[in-house]
Amino acid sequence: MQRIMIDSLDKKLIGILGARQSAVKEIGIFKAMNNIPVLQSDRFQEVMKRSIESGQKVGLSEQFITRIMIAIHEESLRIEESLKLRDPDGP
Repeated sequence: MQRIMIDSLDKKLIGILGARQSAVKEIGIFKAMNNIPVLQSDRFQEVMKRSIESGQKVGLSEQFITRIMIAIHEESLRIEESLKLRDPDGP
């Protein structure tokens, strides 16, 4: 029974990550169209701090949250960089 719950939660987690990356694509398009740098260090530090605090409230370690958020951030940067390289008038 617990394995079924974990499988269900994993599926939801992947769905949430996919939704987040869809939002990243929209932001990336906006940044590309307005010549805004992909990396916003202050914003990332804000997100990291808030995520660590939220994670600690539910018993997750700072190290774990840091690793997850860095991986998510790296994927977000990859997506935004790929959008920046596209021709805005192309397909």
